Amino acid sequence: MPRITLASQITTLRARFDAGGANGKQEVAGELWGLCLQSGAAARAALPWLRELAVHRNQQIVRYATHALGRAGEQGLRALRKLLGHAREIVRCSAAYGLSEAGDTSAATLDPLAKMLRARSADERAAALGALGKIVVISERRGILAPYEDQIVAALDGANAVVRTYAPEAVAGIFRSPKQFVEFALARLDQPRDRARFELVGALVERLEDMDARPYLPTLLRILRANPQLAASFLGPLAQAGREALDMVPVLEKLASGDSFEALRAGGALLRIDGRQEVLGKLAKHLPESPDEIAGIICGMGPAAAPLAGALAHVIDESFDEPDWDLMWALTDALAAIESPEPVAIEALRKALSHESGRVQGSALNGLRKLGPAARAALPDLRRLLGGMSGGSRQVVRESIREIERPAN
Repeated sequence: MPRITLASQITTLRARFDAGGANGKQEVAGELWGLCLQSGAAARAALPWLRELAVHRNQQIVRYATHALGRAGEQGLRALRKLLGHAREIVRCSAAYGLSEAGDTSAATLDPLAKMLRARSADERAAALGALGKIVVISERRGILAPYEDQIVAALDGANAVVRTYAPEAVAGIFRSPKQFVEFALARLDQPRDRARFELVGALVERLEDMDARPYLPTLLRILRANPQLAASFLGPLAQAGREALDMVPVLEKLASGDSFEALRAGGALLRIDGRQEVLGKLAKHLPESPDEIAGIICGMGPAAAPLAGALAHVIDESFDEPDWDLMWALTDALAAIESPEPVAIEALRKALSHESGRVQGSALNGLRKLGPAARAALPDLRRLLGGMSGGSRQVVRESIREIERPAN
């Protein structure tokens, strides 16, 4: 039986492509694209053919081919950069998206994409912004788009709403820290006549979720009072604001009606702001059927959700042997976040210390450490855990033991 190699697979696909009709050719191009996604070696082996397909009359075939070229190494990138100057707009736009696949941060890629932001075509400007933003995300390099700030901000300030929707990640790539982007975005949102402000909301919320939002609450509350329709996007920071956000209660009451996840998050914010507890019963009811999502909501509520300790402990016990370790991680994170000193909560955290997942163990350790002397029942478990650890992990467990052993006030 002949050995199947990448070359033989591509030869077979090429034969089928040449023999097929319009639909058959597109189907084969899709299979080639899938093969290239699985293996950069396949994309490099198919490079000459991908160059042909990248200028095919069928637009979907163009998209498949340019996307695959982004996986073909430096030769693929050179081909895509050349295609940015092609006569057909679909080829230029698709080449931009293809370039973003590699996450290449060289000036040879970024310069022509930034130049593309001045194109007459809104589709080209959107493609360039989308590509630059994706490169930022893939490379995880902050500030790489700082040299192109003027072009990117001009695109954000442009009249075309569709183009502006592609701007946020590229804008974030201008700044060397999330803090700088947050300050920029808040300043834009705080300008009532700035037409380019609302597109930044999603990226702003994403950064705030990973930061301490408290320094930004006065500005954010002022923005939300002027734009109450944005309240649903900022439920986490509103919860952090506590009683400072009392005047937002009427808006949150409307959002909190019903059993949707948004309603539950709004109810959690109300619990933090004015102490109303109706949401706790809803969360306990939905926890067994949607544990991942409800655990995330509970994490954002913190100690205000301490009455849910028993419900969380029950679901942790039932989920302990599930193959989905991320579920156990989410549930243990939630139990750690509520800081309940109840025996049922401490027992559940002790059990989580024995889980196979290091992330679950870490969440349980964090929860016990936060409880301090109230978690003394867990000291034997922590000492056993200490015996199997070394290096930094051992030091973390030691510090947790010291925190729990300290005298109670």
